[in-house]
Amino acid sequence: MRLVGAPTVGVLAVLALLLIVPASPASAHSWLVSSVPADGATVQSGPSTVVLTFSEPVADDYFEVDVVGPDGRSYLAGRDRAEGASVTVHVAPTGPAGKYRVEYRQMSEDGHRVTGSATFTVTSPGTGEGSVRDDSETQSSSMSGYLVAGGVVLVVVVAAAAIWLLRRNRIRSDRPS
Repeated sequence: MRLVGAPTVGVLAVLALLLIVPASPASAHSWLVSSVPADGATVQSGPSTVVLTFSEPVADDYFEVDVVGPDGRSYLAGRDRAEGASVTVHVAPTGPAGKYRVEYRQMSEDGHRVTGSATFTVTSPGTGEGSVRDDSETQSSSMSGYLVAGGVVLVVVVAAAAIWLLRRNRIRSDRPS
């Protein structure tokens, strides 16, 4: 008696691949078009504002921006403001010279969360001290990444075990009695 044929094993393999291969990002997602200072720019002193321009309008209630210095501290000052496709954030006096990262999270018009960053380098140290960052959301995102990876591993193991069992049963059923 034959329980499983090659097409069934193939279907299981394709289903397993569909579960573990991440979907490519939708083209409807918003993306960063430009920033001031420009991404990768070198400036003498820290800017008082940073402007991010996206490919679509930004909802004022659905975005977050932080300016992180080379010391890991936040140099964001006050509330950010969205106007059309641009977001303006006020920057506190910067601290040490080095690379500053402008991190953003926003909700795209299609409802997906978009995250990213732009950088600029300050060549002269400023007088600012920055503030300690609340990394609870970053830690939460890291944890969800581990959970997704664990789920992928689980799916692969279950799929491999199912294929192994199906092949073993096929071999047994192919033996003459």
